[in-house]
Amino acid sequence: MNRVIEFFNGLASKLLTSFVTALFTLVVATGVTQASDIEIYQEAKSGDITLMLMLDISGSMDTRSIRNDYGTSSNCNFTTDTAPGGYSRSYCAVASNTTSTKVKNTKTGCTLVGSTYRCYDRISRLKDGVFDLLAGNTAKGITKLDGDKIIGLSTLGVYTGNSYHNTGRVLVPARKLNATYGGQTQRDILLSYVKDLSASTNTPTARSYAETIAYIMGQTTASRYYNVTDMPYYRSFVYYGDTYVQQCTSWNSGFSSCSRWSNASTSISVPTGDAYAGYRCNFSNYSNNICYYYTGVIQAANSNSGFSYSLDTTKLAPANEVYEMPSSLSQTDDIKQCSGQGVYVLTDGEPTQDSGSLPLMQGALGLKGMSFTCDDSGSWDCIHKMATTLLTPASNPIGLKVKTAVVGFGSDFNGVTSYDRTKTQEQNIEALGTIDTNVKRAAYWGIIGEGGWYSGSSSQDVVDSVNAFIDSLGTDIPAVTTGSPTVPTDALNPTTLLNDAYYQQFQPTPEKSYQLWVGNLKKYKLDSSGILKGENNEDVIDDDGTLIEPTYDDSTGRLLTAVYDYWSADVNSAVADSDIDVIGSRKFAAKGGAWSQLKLRLNDAGNVQRKLLTNRKATGSGSNATFGNGSSLRRFTLDDLTDSTYKYDANRGYLVSLLGYAVDDASKPEDITATTLASNGELRQFGAVMHSLPILVTNKGKVAYNKTTKVVTSTNREDYILFGTTQGLLHVVDAKTGAEKFAFVPNEMVEKQKEAFVDYTKTSGGVESMFYGIDGPWVLHTEYVLDSSGNLVVGSGKGTNQKGKQIAYGGLRMGGRSYYALDLADIDSPSLKFHINPDGVTSGPLSHMGQSWSKPTLAYVNWGGKKKLVMFVGGGYDPEYEKSNYVQTNKKGAGVYMFSADGSDAGDLLWWASANASTSSAGTTSGTIGTGNSDMKYSVVSEIRAEDRNGDDLVDHLYFGDLGGQVFRVDLNNKATAIGSFAKATVRLLNLTANASKGTQPRFYDKPAFSLYRSNGTTFAAISIGSGNRSTPLLSYTAGTSGVDYDAVYTIYDKDVARTDLYSTSTYNTKDMTLSNLGLITNNNRGDDTSLVAPFATTGGWYYQFKTCKTGINGDTKCSDYKVQSEKVYGTPIVTNYRMYVPTFDSSKPGISGDCGAGVKGESFAASFCMPYGQCEKVLDDDGNIIIRDPPEDVPIGIGIQEPVITSNCSDDGTCPIIEDDDEDEKPKTSAENYCIDTGTRVPTALTGPLNGGDDTRSCLIPLRWFEKLSRTTS
Repeated sequence: MNRVIEFFNGLASKLLTSFVTALFTLVVATGVTQASDIEIYQEAKSGDITLMLMLDISGSMDTRSIRNDYGTSSNCNFTTDTAPGGYSRSYCAVASNTTSTKVKNTKTGCTLVGSTYRCYDRISRLKDGVFDLLAGNTAKGITKLDGDKIIGLSTLGVYTGNSYHNTGRVLVPARKLNATYGGQTQRDILLSYVKDLSASTNTPTARSYAETIAYIMGQTTASRYYNVTDMPYYRSFVYYGDTYVQQCTSWNSGFSSCSRWSNASTSISVPTGDAYAGYRCNFSNYSNNICYYYTGVIQAANSNSGFSYSLDTTKLAPANEVYEMPSSLSQTDDIKQCSGQGVYVLTDGEPTQDSGSLPLMQGALGLKGMSFTCDDSGSWDCIHKMATTLLTPASNPIGLKVKTAVVGFGSDFNGVTSYDRTKTQEQNIEALGTIDTNVKRAAYWGIIGEGGWYSGSSSQDVVDSVNAFIDSLGTDIPAVTTGSPTVPTDALNPTTLLNDAYYQQFQPTPEKSYQLWVGNLKKYKLDSSGILKGENNEDVIDDDGTLIEPTYDDSTGRLLTAVYDYWSADVNSAVADSDIDVIGSRKFAAKGGAWSQLKLRLNDAGNVQRKLLTNRKATGSGSNATFGNGSSLRRFTLDDLTDSTYKYDANRGYLVSLLGYAVDDASKPEDITATTLASNGELRQFGAVMHSLPILVTNKGKVAYNKTTKVVTSTNREDYILFGTTQGLLHVVDAKTGAEKFAFVPNEMVEKQKEAFVDYTKTSGGVESMFYGIDGPWVLHTEYVLDSSGNLVVGSGKGTNQKGKQIAYGGLRMGGRSYYALDLADIDSPSLKFHINPDGVTSGPLSHMGQSWSKPTLAYVNWGGKKKLVMFVGGGYDPEYEKSNYVQTNKKGAGVYMFSADGSDAGDLLWWASANASTSSAGTTSGTIGTGNSDMKYSVVSEIRAEDRNGDDLVDHLYFGDLGGQVFRVDLNNKATAIGSFAKATVRLLNLTANASKGTQPRFYDKPAFSLYRSNGTTFAAISIGSGNRSTPLLSYTAGTSGVDYDAVYTIYDKDVARTDLYSTSTYNTKDMTLSNLGLITNNNRGDDTSLVAPFATTGGWYYQFKTCKTGINGDTKCSDYKVQSEKVYGTPIVTNYRMYVPTFDSSKPGISGDCGAGVKGESFAASFCMPYGQCEKVLDDDGNIIIRDPPEDVPIGIGIQEPVITSNCSDDGTCPIIEDDDEDEKPKTSAENYCIDTGTRVPTALTGPLNGGDDTRSCLIPLRWFEKLSRTTS
């Protein structure tokens, strides 16, 4: 039986025709909606691999290990042989007829030589492994390590001068294996030191680890930086007129008192400076006693350091006071950030003689060590915390990620579950069981160090584990172009979805110093299966969800193949093989899109072709004029170069560049003339289209209703596409041709980022100072009237004073704090409706706004007794949230704002709710109304969800989340007699602020989903929202990190929103929910509703944590990099017909780049859940077998950050297949059938194709309120 989706959110623009009474809009989820997520775009360059081998030389590696590992007799007479490398090996000979399975094990057993097994000790096997690794072993088929690898050597323990010492030692600095030093290659130097190793020490693991790290960081363990306050440093007294000074040479452990003073001398100078404070004191019988105290950073000497035992070749000459870090880590930032570096630890036993390692580790981290702490009573806490600290570049002196791999050498490790790169970090940790032995603690070390852990018994194990570790440290991938498609809604005919898809593209260049990333917007079609198609029905996306790039002849550079979009310029055979900058060439057409349709410079008649509009206006005239924000638009042309007033605009040269001229120096407009411009080349460029998603602007069209097919179609359309770019322009282009109608450049873009208007390759500042321009999402308000030809238009209608409306509203996102509105009713002469400018005030409600991230929500309210169009936006983004652990206390961007969207007061703030606001008196009848709520203290960046509860076209409820981990509902009273009573209540539905004091609380960046259901006669709303730190999408945490948890999707049962007494009550059923009020959905119960985890009667909803690694788009099963918050929710969940799709981004996936490769990191997935309880129905099939009806899935949907869109199987003219109902003959006919039209099949679709078969839909007139009719009945 076919299902009917009933659309209920927001009345669409009125269609004044006799055959269509009313239509309802469908909310369509669109493409990429990231934050400052440019870190997922990686550059391509070659990086060095630097690896320190830290080898255990403890006594347990000697011949005693043979019996432990192989169970040989204690009476075994040890024998030696000489390895091919020239070193002596000790072994126990065992007859080949032995019954010992340990000895005969082909993988972990002894070596069969003739008729005897030779069971070598661990140090011999270690040497064999390193020799095989560095020199190769043809008999075993082992190839020696490449000469470009940078390898150094340190030891776990120190043995020198026939004595052992309980610390670590660096023997060989890390250098390229093929480099020559003192007549020897680095490879041979390493082998010579390995050859001479002996198993003779204790096992000071933590101390040795600190020593190796100190070398990598270019620091020392001999001392550490320490912050002191009022440390006694000097003291002086006067004796017979001379001032004598003593210096403290030894202190107590806390540096609060001096335990040894130098002899008094007149030659010691008394210190000066702000760090020293002198006070009179009494320490001698002489006169004028003064004690001097120091406050600041000192270098405190450490005990147990191995620095003095390390060879001088590892230290920075000539002073030899610190290590000389590997040269591969002291290169330029470009090279360093593409380097891979790690510590390979080979150990066989539990740490001994190893306490007191904290000061050594603090010293190893240099100044960063002052914030490092651990439990110093043993080894493991310090080891584990150091391993995770090394993974955070900001926490170590070299600013690079350093991984740690651990090899457990010996039989004790054989019983520990092997490390599995196809499992997540948490799964590998769970496989260890209770971590209660040193063996398991060593394995845990390697897992959290991200290098992995390996059980080793043979030389082959050493070779395999080192190679696996090296492979994980870095790769190279070529550059790519990336983007995401958008399917806009159609205001003219909301019953159907057009099959046009607009693909925003840009090429990330993070390796360059450019401040502007360039891009393009292309038009494709969606076929009936939801697959993107270019001209000639060519595929646009390959099987792994990446863009199909053009191919070229390697020798000639001639374009061979390309997928052309529907806006691609025509190819001129005369210049077909010319370069990309030649209009008419294949390369020009292949780049295509709106870029190829730009009309630049002058036409044949000598007129400027591009219509460039700006609100940059002059105040005053002539040379006395000043230039700034204006309240209207003007067109910029070349006449401004000679205009009596505008020729004094210092920024006119940059605006000239936007007309298509590659001017020599835009900062010197006085040198720009008609003559110089004629000799300048063409400048054709778009900024990146990243977050300002394309929207469809339809100013004209005719709709018709086919009574036979019950379908609404549209013809005679006048369509445009509106979108913003990071260059700082808002573009409106013809939807059919891609030709630009006009471009709007706000004055603030001229003042803040005019350099983005010139050739982007001339910009500097790089990603850290990137231009974001107009990067916010925009929205339209459309009202149609009928003209004399029966067209629906936004201009003048056929009736007296009939006037339509077409107004665009939007913000800048990271480009600024403003919101703009443009009147587009006359597309040939657009006007500025308003400019909300928080930068222009220093106090009041607007001063608290952050960056304008919210997509405006347009709705009607009853304001002061009149129906009024308003714009709701969140308070905005506090840029400090770019820090992953930001603790917000300034309340920047908190709450929700309501502005007038139309009329004489358009742009005025009417009402706001925030912790920054004071609650207005209920009887207030004028001015701005405030609603104070002390909980609304965190930034709100999402679109605001607005719901109309009774079908009167007035919004009654607002829903939104914030970056502090909270979700709110605001109840609006449209029956209030005074505007002071407009906001009835602000209710916190969900409170996840427990870790807000640490800055690690869940963050909600997206609008919640809203769907309705009924349980035992009670209607409730399911409010679904997902968490994920969009500001740092690649951030993840080691399992077990305090204060952080996996990101999740949360569904809250709003049990109050449909209550008839809602506006008279002050008590709520759903308020301040925490995790303890929600049921936890897991993979074990997600597909089984036999026992509901979150029943309506006893819980407040449910949540599902994203902690399960999934198979990637290319079948990739590697999961070892999947950690806490590797997977984040990115986008608003889509709820359709009892099914919810949640888009997520998994940063642990390789995407189409490696650690050092260009392209896009990570992959996106769509996770599905059955609504409203999160669990899918478990039923029996015809044979009595248990099956899951519509089982939940996790489907890969593309490389990088992607979101599914809703598409349709209707044709381009709006014709949709008639829904054939299998039960048609069995159902009684009702008059309601006369009020339904078929609207095709709605299909959630991703780059990789449809997520399911879709749902057949109809639009029907339902003369009831949604909380009476549209709620779903559930048990």
